Amino acid sequence: MKKFWVFLLITVFSVSMLALGVGCKTGGTTAEETAAETQAQETTAAAETTVAAEEEPIVITVMDWQSGSAFDPALEEINALYQEQNPNVTIDRTGVNLTEYAEVIKTAIQSDTLPDLFGLYQGTQEREVEKTGILFEWDDAINADPEWKANLGKTYGMGGTLSADGKTIAIPYDIFYIATFGYRNVLESMGSSEEEVRGLKSYRELADLAQRFKSEGHPYWYLSVGFAGPYLLRETFYSWVYSVSKDFNYVYEAEFGKISWTEEPFILAAQAVRDTYDMVREDAQALDPQVDNYALILNQETWGSWYEGPWSTGILRDNPAAIENVFAFFKPPIAPDALENVWAVDAAQVLSIEKDNPKLDEILKYMKFLATPEVSSIFIKYLIHPAGKFPDNWKEIAQYPIYAEMVEMYETGNVGPWICYTPEVEQALLDNLALIFTGDLTPEEGMAKVDEATKAYWASQ
Repeated sequence: MKKFWVFLLITVFSVSMLALGVGCKTGGTTAEETAAETQAQETTAAAETTVAAEEEPIVITVMDWQSGSAFDPALEEINALYQEQNPNVTIDRTGVNLTEYAEVIKTAIQSDTLPDLFGLYQGTQEREVEKTGILFEWDDAINADPEWKANLGKTYGMGGTLSADGKTIAIPYDIFYIATFGYRNVLESMGSSEEEVRGLKSYRELADLAQRFKSEGHPYWYLSVGFAGPYLLRETFYSWVYSVSKDFNYVYEAEFGKISWTEEPFILAAQAVRDTYDMVREDAQALDPQVDNYALILNQETWGSWYEGPWSTGILRDNPAAIENVFAFFKPPIAPDALENVWAVDAAQVLSIEKDNPKLDEILKYMKFLATPEVSSIFIKYLIHPAGKFPDNWKEIAQYPIYAEMVEMYETGNVGPWICYTPEVEQALLDNLALIFTGDLTPEEGMAKVDEATKAYWASQ
């Protein structure tokens, strides 16, 4: 700050002296005046250089759950670009495996060691931290910056970014959807095709197809990313309920104890959870979503999969046979009159800030940068769907047809709910859907247990 005032005084003094000279002179510029003016300009330039060179170093720490071969190189390139444009700023990012993230962030909150920017998994985790009152609300900053707001587009205000009262408490840098994939070359090796898969009329038919391949002795199963534990099943269950009820809020009426989990849409969605078991390896739930399954899908040891894309597709770039043969499709409907083309879509990696962070202005500047077309270009190069504005030439950047295919699905798909906000209810869902999945409970038995737990919880409040 002292350097700034020195620079300001020098500048004001120099300009004043020049003005005084102009006011007094009666003829051309003298040699002495020219020398004085040159000296003043040199002094001003030197002062500006000193201020720029001695800007206080700033380190912005970031922690998210997007570790892996798709995100790490993209964010390394993005952060290097930001640091090049802002030499006094260092972005110190830590990517944590998704299976470990909940415990890591919980410890950071309890020990008051949160980084400057931190991810909060949408739903129960985000709601619990929101209740502490520590989170910064972004709306005023975004609405005061038309360029930033325009770059965010329809991702501003997505469900996974909002507090219980509709305030923005997180900003995403990418979009996720629980996508469904198949491999043309693997299917053809089993006497099937992309056309056969796309022509399936029901989700049960998809399970039957998987069973047929197995009965014919083929070694390929249809896999998910280990269901990220049971969470991916629970999230997809919510969307399946929506596809039958045709009411986005229907599942939340059950979550908050207003209707019974034993109603038909929940039973049909639970049956789809059970049908999924017939498609996958018996150890599917034990597989790590960011280690085991990435290797399986990269090496085409499956004939298809569903995982939280499109960034997962970026993993396939290391295997030309995989990336050139993969195709995406919507899961077939789970009931004859169910909505088609339903999937879960929302903000993916979201980042939050503590409201009293002293580096707030610099953090907001960095987050605005993440929404620019310049950054989106880098994300797209790695087949990540950015939350920020797409550049005009995004298809050329992506190169692979699968990326454009998924973006079109994103624009036209039927978006269902996926977030659960009540920890006790979510635990009941996770426990019982896992037992329905394995066949240890029927859909009716499992959902009755969820209903009992939900009623007991709300009765205690």
